[in-house]
Amino acid sequence: MKKKIVLQQNYLARKALLAVITFFFVCIVVLQATLFTRFYQQMQAEYYYLLNSDGAVNLTVQQIYDASPSYQIREMFWILNSLTIFFSLISIMILTYMQVIIYTNKGNADSNFMLLFWIIPLVFILLFFVNALKPAKTFLTTYAPTDYGLKPISIGELGEINYITSYIAMALAFVNIVFIIMAKKRFGFVSKDKIIATKPHSVEDLRIRIDQLLENQQSNSKLS
Repeated sequence: MKKKIVLQQNYLARKALLAVITFFFVCIVVLQATLFTRFYQQMQAEYYYLLNSDGAVNLTVQQIYDASPSYQIREMFWILNSLTIFFSLISIMILTYMQVIIYTNKGNADSNFMLLFWIIPLVFILLFFVNALKPAKTFLTTYAPTDYGLKPISIGELGEINYITSYIAMALAFVNIVFIIMAKKRFGFVSKDKIIATKPHSVEDLRIRIDQLLENQQSNSKLS
């Protein structure tokens, strides 16, 4: 009965931490996927906002889009956010594989940690650049005559895109960095590990050899 309890607690802390990290990565994927939708909606809102300005009368559709802050950074945003989701999904697959190995008691998944030590900080860095690339505010301006010529005057501004979910995703990525280091330092017992399974026999063989050496020494001392 005691052996069963020990086996059920194999790498308990590591299992829990890996499960939490996996859940956080699922949250990151969902949060960044919704950011795609909001970014597109913001780009459209900026277009129609600029379209209603006085200076848009003589502008083409492309020229109006070119004046949109979101439209100007759209390609870089799509690349960075897509890479964030891609590497997050890769991490989820690796973490799932590691947990299967540990739960089936076939290994401790130590060999997979090094890959995660690269990917998880990479996701955090990508999220940092996604947030740093937040579009600037969209302003409507008019020009008032002065003694020194025409002076641009702001007559309104469009609300910014909500990036709070992306900041939350970056915070989760940072927590994952801490948790994956903690998970690597959590050890346990793997019942089906081949090396561990041979250790009891090795210890027993060593004990027998020591006993034989001690007996030989005692026999030699008696003869002398």
